[in-house]
Amino acid sequence: MEERRKSKNVEAKYKDLNRNIKTKCNAAKEEWINQQSQEIEQKLNIDSKFMHSIIKDVSGKKIKCSSPGCIKSKDGTMLMEKREILNRWSEYVEDLSKDDRCKKTKIKNNIEGPTILEEEVEAAKKKMKMEKPRD
Repeated sequence: MEERRKSKNVEAKYKDLNRNIKTKCNAAKEEWINQQSQEIEQKLNIDSKFMHSIIKDVSGKKIKCSSPGCIKSKDGTMLMEKREILNRWSEYVEDLSKDDRCKKTKIKNNIEGPTILEEEVEAAKKKMKMEKPRD
């Protein structure tokens, strides 16, 4: 890799060295996966917990946080201590409830509406269903 860094100005040599490094890395990764697969096959019926941990390693799925009570801070770092977690939750709730609006608008209540005519009441009564008799 050091040779590749030195030859960064010569494009043809750099590309050739870069290709060689990538093929070696891919071969090493393939060999590692094969070794892990052999271990999985050996532990198939013996130790299933160990087998599943190897499968997680090979598949690349990592647990983001070891304890269930950790969260990320605003800058993205993991918070593990209880006091820091509580402080972060309070910050989060304050941010949610913060009112950023510039000016509150006043709503005018119009208590007196338009007058209701007798004809409108009679029309509404006619549209209503008849009351069912009670037993």
